Amino acid sequence: MRVLVTCARSPHALTAIREFGRRGWEVTAADCTRLSAGAYSRYVSRRLLWPNLTEHPAEWLAACIAELKAHKVDLLFPTFEDTFLVSRFRDVLSRYTTVLVESYDKMMRVHHKMSLNALASEVGVDVPETWQPADEAGLDAIKADLPYPVVLKLPDTNNSLGLTFCDDAPALTTAWRRLVATFGLSGDRLPMIQQKIDGDLVFSLFLGDHGRTVGSLLYEPLLMFPDGGGTAFYRRSIRHPAIERLSMGLLEALGWHGFLGFDYILERGTGRPVLIDANPRTTPAFLTAHVAGVDFTGLAIELFQGAHPAAQLEPRADVRTKLWFVHWLWFSFMLLPGRRWLHRLRAAFRSLFLRDFVPDIHRADDRGPSFVTALFVPYFMFVINTLKGAKGGYMYGCNYDRRRSELLPADPTE
Repeated sequence: MRVLVTCARSPHALTAIREFGRRGWEVTAADCTRLSAGAYSRYVSRRLLWPNLTEHPAEWLAACIAELKAHKVDLLFPTFEDTFLVSRFRDVLSRYTTVLVESYDKMMRVHHKMSLNALASEVGVDVPETWQPADEAGLDAIKADLPYPVVLKLPDTNNSLGLTFCDDAPALTTAWRRLVATFGLSGDRLPMIQQKIDGDLVFSLFLGDHGRTVGSLLYEPLLMFPDGGGTAFYRRSIRHPAIERLSMGLLEALGWHGFLGFDYILERGTGRPVLIDANPRTTPAFLTAHVAGVDFTGLAIELFQGAHPAAQLEPRADVRTKLWFVHWLWFSFMLLPGRRWLHRLRAAFRSLFLRDFVPDIHRADDRGPSFVTALFVPYFMFVINTLKGAKGGYMYGCNYDRRRSELLPADPTE
């Protein structure tokens, strides 16, 4: 069997590559950078360098279709925001291979935070109070009466891109204008404002079989980069029956087929789970799940084969996993002088003595990805982020630009 894994630099992709490879699948890894960790796994048979998804979605799609035509591929396995483009052209891609993703309408329904809020309210899941002004005049009309502090968010992005905490109306106005100008926002992509909920974050990943949940993993982020929102690079698996029940209710209401992750805040004082985001794709929970006893790759293979797998809904709690390269990024930023510097220094050096975790990338029997990651980190820090600014990041080129992609024809092969 052959699988094409895209956005191969993603740690989630590397986990999938290793798991497919260990089962004897022939793995092709594709990305828009030569420094793609997953592409250098010992389990990869072929590596492909192809266009930047963010800037050139039409070319990315054309390259994918060309590969599927030229080589028999049994399963296309997107691992990051490539999932959105694959979903939008699912019917086209399905002519050449099996595609285990949901419809684009459902993807956008949960990915766009305003429509997610509406869905959550319908099924009885709590969400923060939210506002989305239609323009700056609309912002001016409400900003004096908002319950500060508030959180300013972009409604359809990932990794906390654009996330800004605002303590008062002047700060909110400044941040709103900056985001609109930086990202060229309009319509339903304009920034949204949410009530700030004080509490602890819980992240998750579920796998649905037409609405029936067949796999689940919840984790708490022990360390994040940047602090307060972003990539949870050190995480611990947990069980939380209320969140599991609420999330499975959402999957059932949607009739969801494929991967879907939810982000919650447990409100301090009440313990009430409040839904703040959804990711209709694989997430870092994919990595932790395999260590905690939930075989997401095996479950996905069964779904690909048309089976209805037995559910794996009881992962081991207190399993810890860590992304070393993001840890070193966080450590470097914690050393920079600034607010609460001594506190940050102590936290940074304490983190060097963490024990009892499983590394996400480093494996004694598969060392190639570790070496490539060591080269990629300075490249994206000093090249990508310098050139792209706020739009940069280690997954740049794998982010979905909805505005560009939705301009493409429904069938690019015609």
